[in-house]
Amino acid sequence: MQKMIDWMTNVLGPKLSKITQNPWIASIQEAFQIIMPFILLGSIMSLISNLRGISFLSWLPYSSKVSDFSFGLMGLMVVFLLPYLVLKKKGHEPQALIGGFTGLAAYLICCMPTTTEEGLQAFTGSFSASGLFVSLVAGLFTAAVLLPFLKHKFVKEDGVIPAYIANWFNTLIPVAIVIIVTAVLVDGLHINLFNVLANLLSPLLTLGQSYIGFLLSYFIMIFLFAFGVNAWAVAAVVVPIWNMGIQANIDAVAAGGAATAINTTEVIFNGWLNIGGLGCTLPLVIFALLSKSKRLKQVGRAVAVPAIFNINEPTIYGLPIAWNPLLMIPFILNAIVAPTIVYFALSTGLCPIPSQLYQMSFLPTGLNAYFVCNSFRGVILWAVVLVVTTVIYFPFWKAYEKQELDAEQKEAAA
Repeated sequence: MQKMIDWMTNVLGPKLSKITQNPWIASIQEAFQIIMPFILLGSIMSLISNLRGISFLSWLPYSSKVSDFSFGLMGLMVVFLLPYLVLKKKGHEPQALIGGFTGLAAYLICCMPTTTEEGLQAFTGSFSASGLFVSLVAGLFTAAVLLPFLKHKFVKEDGVIPAYIANWFNTLIPVAIVIIVTAVLVDGLHINLFNVLANLLSPLLTLGQSYIGFLLSYFIMIFLFAFGVNAWAVAAVVVPIWNMGIQANIDAVAAGGAATAINTTEVIFNGWLNIGGLGCTLPLVIFALLSKSKRLKQVGRAVAVPAIFNINEPTIYGLPIAWNPLLMIPFILNAIVAPTIVYFALSTGLCPIPSQLYQMSFLPTGLNAYFVCNSFRGVILWAVVLVVTTVIYFPFWKAYEKQELDAEQKEAAA
């Protein structure tokens, strides 16, 4: 175990840190962080929609337009932010806004607008999370075209020509290339990029929504967390799968079908796999509060409030779980057992699959289990996961507590 810890700390950890600091990867992660208020707003509307089902709360104001023009515009937001952030991180902040608007223009072309003599009528493509991969490709393509031209500028910003005029000439050609290439693909060659990418990525999305994909996406985050590496190191891969999954469920239910995508933020963070935080660490916090060890009891008091709201970085690094073999083992075991229980319950219909946007993981743990699926069966599943993870943690905790008590007794005797 010590060799594994040393390898994760000294070899894999630094490499993953380097990857997450890459401007391209960091820009994808930051783009999703920036638009989080819009996702939360759409989630609040979903919560209000559920609450309106309770007779004495039916008066609560609700409009689907709020969700449509918040979470429903995710594709537009991401395609603007991606080239903007990449250029900014690459040292081209004066041209970053131009990059964002260029990506936006390219994406709108990809959405295949329908025009008549009366003007713009509709877009065939999607502005929402269902078009997220087109958004990512368009945004990254825009940045990739702009960067070489900005690195080797035609007009030098040496003071002879005003900076804003130099900026016009230096960005004109790459902007034209992006828009013309996109227009040729969509209008000239009649390529529907949404369908093309959907077909190309279908195996990945299918795998992502399978039991193996669901298990891996959760297990990898917990495994990294166990070694002190931020679980969001894999965000650039899993977040698009999660967001497209919940959008697919929303669309399916709206069309009269059934939700089938399980690998979503709603399931992992807002339903049943984030009890006290990733790895379902609430039992450890309860154990700490009841511990005979003075140090563990103090840590329990310090991390209890964050844990109630599903924030467990203090627990991970305070108990600690990270780099602590006695707690790492059950932490990783629960990363296999808990998602297996949840996937089985959802896939067999024992509990409804979330079919609406609901990303309110900051609410007290347990409440979300009902609201995320609008059923008390969600609360029952939450309780089952809590009990099972508690049973798995317990023997390892007792061994760790004994170790701490022995250390405290030796200190007192010294």
